[in-house]
Amino acid sequence: MFDMKTITDTVHRKINGSPSGIECVFIPLNDNWAIKLYDCEDARDNSYERQSLAADYELGPDVGDKIDLPYDNYQGEDGTEQPQYGYITEIVETLVPKHLHANDLFPISDQPEELQKEYRYWDKIWYDQESAFRLECKKELNDHTGIWFEDDHAWNWGIKNGKMICIDFGEY
Repeated sequence: MFDMKTITDTVHRKINGSPSGIECVFIPLNDNWAIKLYDCEDARDNSYERQSLAADYELGPDVGDKIDLPYDNYQGEDGTEQPQYGYITEIVETLVPKHLHANDLFPISDQPEELQKEYRYWDKIWYDQESAFRLECKKELNDHTGIWFEDDHAWNWGIKNGKMICIDFGEY
């Protein structure tokens, strides 16, 4: 799908400005595919297996290959160089607009009032108005895969083929 040089070059170029969560960094490789990178091989493998299973039931993005990507530019929290463990994932439309995904939005209280209002709007819609539908989607994921989606917030859901799907399969 992608050669190692293309992946390595893209990661080097985009890692610092890419969206990330507690467990992984999400780096687009092109318009359709990205790589999710983890510091821990077990976290990568767990997330990959869960997403792969969900994708089998069209309840998660498709996955490509697992990739071990050691390189010398990444510094871990302790200052040592760390390999990155990743896998290729399909890019799907997110529920929340992309401009609200940036890591530099936090703390949200430091942002302009208009951006704070938009952020709160999506948060409120998710937890108030869409709760029954959201729980139905979580139940379908659990019924087919045995996965109970705990990290349930609007930023961890997407849309594929007109259907709401989970896009974060990590433990946290």
